[in-house]
Amino acid sequence: YAGSLRNQYRLFFINELVPYIDANYHTKVDPKERLVLGDSFGGNISALISYNHPEVFGLCGLHSGAFWPNNYEAYNLIINGPVKDIDWCAIWGTYESLYTNMRDFRDYLIGANYQLNWLERPEGHSWGLWRASIDRMLEFYFPGSSSGMITEVNSPDGFILSQNFPNPFNPTTVINYYLSVGGYVTLKVYDILGNEIATLVNEEKSAGEYEVVFSADNSSSSGIYLYKLTTKRFSQTRKMILLK
Repeated sequence: YAGSLRNQYRLFFINELVPYIDANYHTKVDPKERLVLGDSFGGNISALISYNHPEVFGLCGLHSGAFWPNNYEAYNLIINGPVKDIDWCAIWGTYESLYTNMRDFRDYLIGANYQLNWLERPEGHSWGLWRASIDRMLEFYFPGSSSGMITEVNSPDGFILSQNFPNPFNPTTVINYYLSVGGYVTLKVYDILGNEIATLVNEEKSAGEYEVVFSADNSSSSGIYLYKLTTKRFSQTRKMILLK
């Protein structure tokens, strides 16, 4: 859907997939209740679908939308075309190569008076960024909703616990986290029964981005483990898989 078949894909989406879902499932047809959302190239085709068919999708979510295919077709279509009734939510990593272009896109949307929710994180073009921010996008469009992917207590903007990488892992994996303000931090690993396996961080930290390596010992069995980041203002737990 990023290449020569993108328009066929867009028309299939609108003329076949959406009608099939509407006919077989309980849906809402109001375009302000319909969201098309995608990551990377999926963000690119989502923008093309929504902008060309705002009567179907009045909500468009971009996770690091890769707008460069076909000589920035989607980007140029939107900034050079008429303003349409679309609410945008866009999330970008500040380490992405297209980051500067996307700030220009943001400035255009604001200047054109589009409804826009914009979020920047100190991340790259990665699943870690997208997993960590999907709930933010869903809450913007559908207050009270949640993907169920993130367990949080008091999650203010600017705190991130990224998905470990690689995952599954054996025996070593890397965990990144970001603090918008400094404070006392703990990062602990638990087995699926809640038994503490390791303490990776237990000290005062300044605001900034951190990377921690976790290595499972020889006695650890394959399975699901949990890692939990806790500060005075934020707590989040994620799952990871040890696969020996």
